[in-house]
Amino acid sequence: MTSTASAITTEEALALFRRACAGRDELAENARVLGEKRGSINQIFHIEADGRQFALRVRYNEKHFQYEAGVFKEVVAALLVSACDEGNAGEAGRALGDAWGRIAGSRSGALIRFTCGADIIYFDFTGSDYAGPWAILEWTGEALGADFGPAHAFHLGQIVSNIHRLRFQHAYRTFQDIRPGGVDIFEEWQEEIVRRNNNTACIIAPEAALRRKLDGLAAASRALDPEFVLCHNDLHCLNITQKQGSLHLVDWDNAQIAPKELDFVKLAHWSRLGADGHFEPDSAVFASFCAGYGAAAGAVLASPIFKLAEVVWLFRVLEFAQVLNGPANPPFWAPRRYASLLRERLADV
Repeated sequence: MTSTASAITTEEALALFRRACAGRDELAENARVLGEKRGSINQIFHIEADGRQFALRVRYNEKHFQYEAGVFKEVVAALLVSACDEGNAGEAGRALGDAWGRIAGSRSGALIRFTCGADIIYFDFTGSDYAGPWAILEWTGEALGADFGPAHAFHLGQIVSNIHRLRFQHAYRTFQDIRPGGVDIFEEWQEEIVRRNNNTACIIAPEAALRRKLDGLAAASRALDPEFVLCHNDLHCLNITQKQGSLHLVDWDNAQIAPKELDFVKLAHWSRLGADGHFEPDSAVFASFCAGYGAAAGAVLASPIFKLAEVVWLFRVLEFAQVLNGPANPPFWAPRRYASLLRERLADV
């Protein structure tokens, strides 16, 4: 999917903020930008107004990603976690449909509490004032980054375990694709892996041999009666912020209803930032996360569901690294590292 929106200026960001705060002069008149961060598809402006701090986030350049069009998933996730907090975890499927119906193509200034993320102050998913989706969120502090360690990982595991109390009967490809029966996520992963392998001219593995390995992993995964949960699906130290001792999960753009093992994959590889600013694996961080979650690290790594999720993620990030078509800028790795890991993992299957 694509977006015609492009990066905006500080003045344009403040104009959006003031428009959202119309009628609240104390916020609109005193707003000032304290800082700005720009990623591959997002801009985040740190804004102070009337002694309070906010994050204004806009999205642009979606052509290499498979996100739901025109929304930020933080809003859906916040509504779902609220349902869990209110004791309605058993109605997760209906809550997902209700959440999507409330936000698709809409705007709202009603506060949405998000106990493990950033409270949503305002969102505009209409495309009228800005071509991409944009939202104002509570400022939850800076990313932990290089400071992220085993103690943080343990706390993160507890947070994720609580989020995973929202159980779904089926997996869903996207939040907007809520239909009875869901999808066979393992078959979808198999076909995606084969497609992405073909995109590399099968340099990772011959297609026939790859399919045989994937068939075995998928069959073993189905036999485990997988639990489908709300997965953040982008857990790493740059998406964890800390404010007054509390951890918050930000950047929910990859969120998906999927097997719980999906939320262990990135943290197993992108455990922390190394001295050179690149992601590095750290077994102590991963083990601490698993302990906080209430799982044994060895059992997670041995699970066929984890192994299949790991392979699909490695193929995704390999193709993304190739699309960037340049040096491996921190924190990411060069394509050859992902390719090497893929060959190692598939050799063990």
